[in-house]
Amino acid sequence: MAVDLVLMDKALNGREGREKMGERERTVWERVLKGWREECRAQSEKDQRLKKEIETLRSRVAELEPLAKRADEYADAQDELSTLRARLAESEDKRVELETETNALREEKKRWEEEREKVAEREKRERKEKDAKPSRRVALLLEDLDKSNLARASLQSRLDSALSELSEARSALSTTPTKAKGGSEEREREVAEADRLILEGRLEGVEREKRELEERLRAEMERRKKAEEDVKMRVSTPAPTPTPSATTANGEKDGDKLRAELRQNKLVIERLAGKVKELNKEVSDRRDENAELLSRLAAVDAV
Repeated sequence: MAVDLVLMDKALNGREGREKMGERERTVWERVLKGWREECRAQSEKDQRLKKEIETLRSRVAELEPLAKRADEYADAQDELSTLRARLAESEDKRVELETETNALREEKKRWEEEREKVAEREKRERKEKDAKPSRRVALLLEDLDKSNLARASLQSRLDSALSELSEARSALSTTPTKAKGGSEEREREVAEADRLILEGRLEGVEREKRELEERLRAEMERRKKAEEDVKMRVSTPAPTPTPSATTANGEKDGDKLRAELRQNKLVIERLAGKVKELNKEVSDRRDENAELLSRLAAVDAV
């Protein structure tokens, strides 16, 4: 279009063109040419504006390219942030699940410990009851021994009294003939003989009672010695098992069962304690991982 305008301009301004055209045609063509020139100027101005806009856009693009790169980095960071948040949520769910399982295991451990304490208390009570039986037997034997000691002391006192009485009688018997005074000697001898017979009778009775007391004392001593040996034997050795009956058999079975349950409970508690330690370690590792994720999230948000 610009070429056509140039050619028309030459045709109108040329000598031949001006000569061939009339005034009216010339006026029309000048108007047309003027309009075309204005349109060309407008188009040129528009082209200049477009060039300026293109330069402005190029500079803007140059300015926005780093921002675009940062936007891409931000998009990548957002994607990584979303991934980290998903992992954090998953880790948090896992932590909650592990804490729930740990609490359940702790409750179970507590229940097993209470059960173990009950079993141990019951076994202790049964053992105490079993140990109390020989203790009662020993107490009865000691009571018999105390009674024997009291009887021995009583017999010893009676023996001492009889011996003192015998000594007095012998002393009186030996001194009777020399103490007789006055009267005839025959009468004195008769009185002395009568006193001697009386004293001999009393002496025989005292000696007989002495022998009886000595025999009873020996019997009590033998009984005491036997009781002491029995007590020593029962104390040093376990009491013999009584004749088994239905109740005793059931008690022994229950005791064996309780001991077996106690051992089993101990093993279970040890296993539970080990599992609780493992879970605590896993929870600690998860917490460390969550802390690392949170620090990375904070760094991304800061960017």
